[in-house]
Amino acid sequence: MIIIICKFQILSCLYNKIEKNMYEYKFIKKFHLLLKFNEFEPICATKVFKTTYTSWHNISEQYLDHINKINDPILKYISLYFVQYYMYGHKYYHKSKNDQINAACTYLNGWLLEKKDLFTFGKNCNTKLNSFNDNIKTLWNMLTKDPNFFDKYEKPWCKDYNKTLETTFPSKVIVPKCDEIIPQKPFSNVLTLPSDQTKFSCPPCQNSAISPQTDQLSGTDRTKNLAVTSGFTAVGTLGTLFFLYRVINKQ
Repeated sequence: MIIIICKFQILSCLYNKIEKNMYEYKFIKKFHLLLKFNEFEPICATKVFKTTYTSWHNISEQYLDHINKINDPILKYISLYFVQYYMYGHKYYHKSKNDQINAACTYLNGWLLEKKDLFTFGKNCNTKLNSFNDNIKTLWNMLTKDPNFFDKYEKPWCKDYNKTLETTFPSKVIVPKCDEIIPQKPFSNVLTLPSDQTKFSCPPCQNSAISPQTDQLSGTDRTKNLAVTSGFTAVGTLGTLFFLYRVINKQ
């Protein structure tokens, strides 16, 4: 009886060990598959397509040359992010299953559509809309023709879905107006600065400040002085006339 119990315990231990090994084997196998074929999960999208970058990696000169020709600083920044996202999307998903590649590409197209809507004020600015379409379309053509970003079928891992977004603002929101007037001359030519030969003269500054009360007192003093002076003049005149009168009477 004791022998049977021992054998049963040994078999039970072996079974548990085999089951544990099978679990580890399945986990390791699944882990290796995940390493080889990355699966796209929207909740983890920002780990691949990072929200912000503090540095940029391995962007070739042909893309940088095009981006540098973009005058608008915001569109230039969007273009830089777009190229970096496309590169990282290829790096992580070009060997994945088709549905995972499509999911990552859909996310990238959605991100770009959002930036287009923000940049063009919901398509209310034709100048910005045309600039966005021209420059981003050029980047799409460059990226989809670059063999460095082909998938396992030797095709571009992601293409432009040509998505559109019709923005409708709430009724109480004032539709933004886009100033599409582009100056023909540089701003520096519009402002005319004085030449070096022009001389300016500045009147001397008075350091002492006169308060209203002091000014009022000064005015009062001037009035008193004027009255006193007038009084002396009148007395002098009368004295002179009286003296002349006495002289005439004596004669």
